[in-house]
Amino acid sequence: MASRPRRKAVRTDDLRADLAGRLPGRIRALLADYETFATAAAAPLEEAKGYAVHHAACKAALQHADMLVKLLRWAEGGEPEPAATTATAGGRPGDDLGRLLARARDAVTDDEEGEEEDDGT
Repeated sequence: MASRPRRKAVRTDDLRADLAGRLPGRIRALLADYETFATAAAAPLEEAKGYAVHHAACKAALQHADMLVKLLRWAEGGEPEPAATTATAGGRPGDDLGRLLARARDAVTDDEEGEEEDDGT
């Protein structure tokens, strides 16, 4: 019976550093793709099924962005924020979307500013 080669154990600190380096670029790309996709009309609005599919895809992309931002915060040494609902936050349904996009943009902006400082600019 042939044995499988042992995989090297991944240290949490190494994983955090790797993710902290890679996630900001992926979040930027996801947000750019989301904005392009969300503003494109996938089907005429009178076609309810096409609209529902487009809406579901946009919602899935935002959930993915939210997960990546939480993962980035963990990788940078913090803990992910608990998910706030409109009921607990006391806001309107559209407020969650605005907060999500603002948090994602803040995470990307914070990283870009850190890169500029590292380059000596």
